[in-house]
Amino acid sequence: MGCILDHSNGSHNNIPCQAAWVIAQSLQVNDSISTIILDGNPLGKLGCQGLLQAVATSSNRSLSIPMNGCNFDLFDPNSFNPEEASGQYDLNLSIPYERSILLELVRCASTKTGCKFISMVHVLDKTSKTIHVECRDATKASAEDHSGAIDSIELENGMLSMGIEPEVGEAARLISRFDIDGTGTIEMNEFMELMASFNVVPTPKRVLVDVATNRPFEVPLTGHMLVEFVDLHIPSEQQEAHTRESVGHLIKNLKDNHSHVQMLAMAKNGMYFKEREAQMIIDSILDGSDVVQAMASILPHMIDASNACQLIECNITDVSQRL
Repeated sequence: MGCILDHSNGSHNNIPCQAAWVIAQSLQVNDSISTIILDGNPLGKLGCQGLLQAVATSSNRSLSIPMNGCNFDLFDPNSFNPEEASGQYDLNLSIPYERSILLELVRCASTKTGCKFISMVHVLDKTSKTIHVECRDATKASAEDHSGAIDSIELENGMLSMGIEPEVGEAARLISRFDIDGTGTIEMNEFMELMASFNVVPTPKRVLVDVATNRPFEVPLTGHMLVEFVDLHIPSEQQEAHTRESVGHLIKNLKDNHSHVQMLAMAKNGMYFKEREAQMIIDSILDGSDVVQAMASILPHMIDASNACQLIECNITDVSQRL
């Protein structure tokens, strides 16, 4: 039997920022690792930011990444900057770091308002193929053939997208149970009823779909990808605000590290918060800081003006401090 790696110690191993970024991207899809120790490494700004973003977005709430004694001041101006992702890219997909950049662009296009691929061309063995992608609701993308009906494979993908881990053969059994007309499929309204039976409230999760195949886009392992990407930096409360649970998980990881204030400064780049979650950060991480400085640090990352005003009213009672 194979064993599942759930603990890794990479401390004092001279792991640079680009390698840390690749590790962070792998954690986005690998929820079996509970601890990865990276103490004493030159992770740099890019590596630290990527790893903390992975912590905040991971479905694995036991994930812990100690980063004590790391150098976060390193910055390579030629490295990928997730805060300014707009641009043209020529990515060699056989190089893990360059492939991880495309994975991050796909994640941004799937989750962030104002992020999209303008063009995408896959070059393999001197042959170029233009790929057209678009964002769709995960539930709608489940019916991949646009028939409005969902078969067992599409049902399984839909269940996974909504956080339900189906057992082997469970999707097929559910199809047969709900398939009234004997077509081997269920309709979208039946799918929603089925999700309700799991006590799942459908969320507007988005997936990037390859228009040619009507299937979720998968980043190739080989060849080059020529990409033009735009990020308009438009926050959307419904899609981008981090939940209380994810912020709590991020805070736990930050407090376990000695440089938690410096790490927070990097972690919050690209993140947006509602008033309650921002208050958690102020109370837990910025406790003891000057209240005006703490507010100046967190306000640019509020999801909207209403939440920002609520945060100000709860923390700054002296009107003169608001000027």
